[in-house]
Amino acid sequence: MVSLASPPPKDRRLRTRVAIHGDVLGKIDGTSAAPVVNLSETGALVEVECVLRPGTVQMLRLPLRGSGELTLRCRVVRSFIHGFDPASGEESVVRYRAALEFVGLSDEERAALRAHLEGGPRERRDDTERAD
Repeated sequence: MVSLASPPPKDRRLRTRVAIHGDVLGKIDGTSAAPVVNLSETGALVEVECVLRPGTVQMLRLPLRGSGELTLRCRVVRSFIHGFDPASGEESVVRYRAALEFVGLSDEERAALRAHLEGGPRERRDDTERAD
């Protein structure tokens, strides 16, 4: 994949992001696959097949370890072309990334998300794009 991402500006995140490395395959609005690049208690960076309009509200479904899933309401902070994947012939498939901010989480959703994060990989990635 050819990447267009530039180095991220100074980190202004409220919470530490956990790099997921493709271990979590979320879904946007229940239908489109959205591999999670990184995740925190306040938001996520996901890879999607189409641009998501900033300011729109989406539902992100995250599978939990063991069983179950979280369906979280989120606002698109930004969406951008991340790179191109080779396709048949001379065409390429555009890969987008979307920075999502969770909105209106209940205490139960926040606790489940925190438990999921605490049980995951502890590596912090400063070289990934910010999602909040």
